[in-house]
Amino acid sequence: ASIPEPNETFQSGDLLYSIISTNPPHVSVVGHVDGDNAQGELDIPSTVTCEDVTYTVTEIGKWAFKNCSGLTGFAIPSTIDTIQEGAFYGCSGFTGTLDLSFSTAVFKEHVFRECSGFTELILPLFISEIPQGLFGGCSGLTGTLSLPETVEIIGEGAFARCSGYTGLVLPSGLREIREQAFAGCTGFTGNLVFPETVTHIKYEAFGHCSGFSGDLIIPTSVVELGNTQKSDYYINPEPYSTFEDCFDHLVLSQSLDTIGPRCFAGCSRLTGDLVMPEGLKAVFSYAFEGCTGLTGLTLNDSLAIIGPYAFSGCNGIQGTVTFPENISIGHDAFGWCEGIEALVLPHNMDFTYNSSLRGYVFVGCTGLTELDIPEGWTRIEQSNFAMCSNLQTVHLPESLLGGQSFADCTSLSGILVVPDLVQRIEMMTFRSCSQLDCIVLGDSINYIAEPAFQDTELDSLVIKAMTPPELRRMTTQGAWHFPDDLSIVVPCGTLEAYHNAEGWSDFTNITEDCGSGLIEFEGSEWYYEIQNENGNITYQHLEYAADTTINHKEVVIIIRTNTLYDKGEHQDVTHEYLYEEDNVVYWWNKDLQEFTVLYDFGASQGDEWEIKVGMETLTMHVDAVDYYNYDGQWLKMLRVSDDGDLFGGTIVYGVGHLSSFFPEQLMTRGKGYGVTGLRCYWNYGNLLFTVSRNDCDAIYAEWHNGIEEQEMVENQFNIYPNPTEGVLFVETHGRASLQAETYRITNLMGQTLMSGTITVEPQRIDVSELPQGMYFISVGKGARKFVVNR
Repeated sequence: ASIPEPNETFQSGDLLYSIISTNPPHVSVVGHVDGDNAQGELDIPSTVTCEDVTYTVTEIGKWAFKNCSGLTGFAIPSTIDTIQEGAFYGCSGFTGTLDLSFSTAVFKEHVFRECSGFTELILPLFISEIPQGLFGGCSGLTGTLSLPETVEIIGEGAFARCSGYTGLVLPSGLREIREQAFAGCTGFTGNLVFPETVTHIKYEAFGHCSGFSGDLIIPTSVVELGNTQKSDYYINPEPYSTFEDCFDHLVLSQSLDTIGPRCFAGCSRLTGDLVMPEGLKAVFSYAFEGCTGLTGLTLNDSLAIIGPYAFSGCNGIQGTVTFPENISIGHDAFGWCEGIEALVLPHNMDFTYNSSLRGYVFVGCTGLTELDIPEGWTRIEQSNFAMCSNLQTVHLPESLLGGQSFADCTSLSGILVVPDLVQRIEMMTFRSCSQLDCIVLGDSINYIAEPAFQDTELDSLVIKAMTPPELRRMTTQGAWHFPDDLSIVVPCGTLEAYHNAEGWSDFTNITEDCGSGLIEFEGSEWYYEIQNENGNITYQHLEYAADTTINHKEVVIIIRTNTLYDKGEHQDVTHEYLYEEDNVVYWWNKDLQEFTVLYDFGASQGDEWEIKVGMETLTMHVDAVDYYNYDGQWLKMLRVSDDGDLFGGTIVYGVGHLSSFFPEQLMTRGKGYGVTGLRCYWNYGNLLFTVSRNDCDAIYAEWHNGIEEQEMVENQFNIYPNPTEGVLFVETHGRASLQAETYRITNLMGQTLMSGTITVEPQRIDVSELPQGMYFISVGKGARKFVVNR
């Protein structure tokens, strides 16, 4: 007979063999003569003879006994060095213990997968890697799974769906737990303890292991949770997360570099605050989706990526979330995080990460009431803040170019100013923002998709663009989404262009904004800067105080306080009297006892007016009439000059002179200080105009020393209570220079109502006879304002 060649098969007894080699003679057992109907115990010999050649059985071939449901057991001879892929796949008839303790064979993938009859597993003593799917689906295995100390790698799906196990002990030298290694092992109970050697825990490794309890502590050796290479799988995410439904608390490794897709998705049992490790670089898609028990979130400064849906539906997160600079963030990353109350956003945030879809990052964050987007942002992607239904105010940066979307922000109210650089308003941008009174569109607007304003119920629309922007309906035959008589305000001089422009010509209530000259004195305050000859910089405060009548004119009283040193320690308080008539502001000349023109807001270029200051006269020339856009409002301005350059500069309609409200250069000659410019203008506590917003009442001490310092301290005093109902106490801090000083109480007209001497500490003054109102008390060089209430 001929000698069999390699790969030839033959039968010996009930088994089929395939020749691996003839020198030395080795064979692989590749099946049973009865196929998957094989019954009983499987006895694999160590040798087999064919054609007078004795072969050593060294291998069990691929899928050799697949689905042999009648086999009840087997013995593996010591000659076997390799068991190929799926050798016993689906052999569900096995019973008892699967004892591999003395086997030295190399096990390939899926060897015992779906072998559901075994009740106990004893692994080889020297195995270093448990291959992919080796025991996947062996649901009959029970008790505690204790892995040998030699195991370093647990392969993908190695014990997936082994749902009968109740405990797990990981070896001390374990390095890597791969994808789905224990996914679906729902019987595990107790805590899961990772050895300090583990560096990678791949996605779905413990998915649906819902019986674990206690804290999940990720050791410092772990650098990756989940699979970063699967970070693109955000559209069709994997069915399980790495730790879905596991554990009550989470402690992340400080050395952690990445958190992969769906790592903790659906872990609704996790509670408390989540603090990201300092070294973390990326949180990929769906990483914490649906973790509804989390109550707080702290992001680390080095975090560069937050993937799509990473924290979507984490509606238990409360308080403020602060984002690091230059972070890249994906679609819907914080969608429906309803508990977040505030966002501290970076100057640079990229919304395009890993997605052809853009936007919806903060959709449905109903806990937000105020939003401050910092300078540096150039774009807000589609619907990023849509359905933030409790959002009331939004500050948009001047750097914004376009793309903003606040659809269904039903609490957004008042006036919303769209920055000047924005060119396009896209569809649905402000849909259903029904509480907005007015939207101001910047001067670069050139396109408006008119459905952007659907269901807004605006009172007015202010457009700063000098050229009418293109107005696009949803359909050519569709109705406008705001009424024909909506108040539309356009820049001065553009009314005819808007009336003739396509689309805009359909609206009947378009008006020009050329500004108003009237100053609203009641409730107003002005702060101007003072430069003192001793080197320090202080401020002047002008404040409306009351109304009065002078020469049959309805006059307002303005209290002018010059803070010449530190607050309250060296002040100069006077009263000024003004009234308005026919766009002219008149000012009371105390020396001449008559009113003189201060501002002529009705003047045109080339006009003049005279101001009488003391015994002198200034002739003001109107060099130009201009328009200035401030915070969404067009303001008319007069550019004025005088021959001595004493009161030249800019006078803004509704605000006043930007250098000094009054001709201070004449009024302060020889007094050692000068008023040099407007800092800010307020009305009823609202900042309406500012040159230096955070600098209204700041004091900059260039130098304090010697006698001046001593005098400043010694002339300080306090008063209390303020307001008072009848008794005022003056406390001089024991300063000798203030003892025996005369105090004087004046009304807003500067009339002295009470006076006396400071004799005790504190001095008690009965002011119960004074009518309700505002007064001043002066002691030494200092003055304090106080209010009497009834």
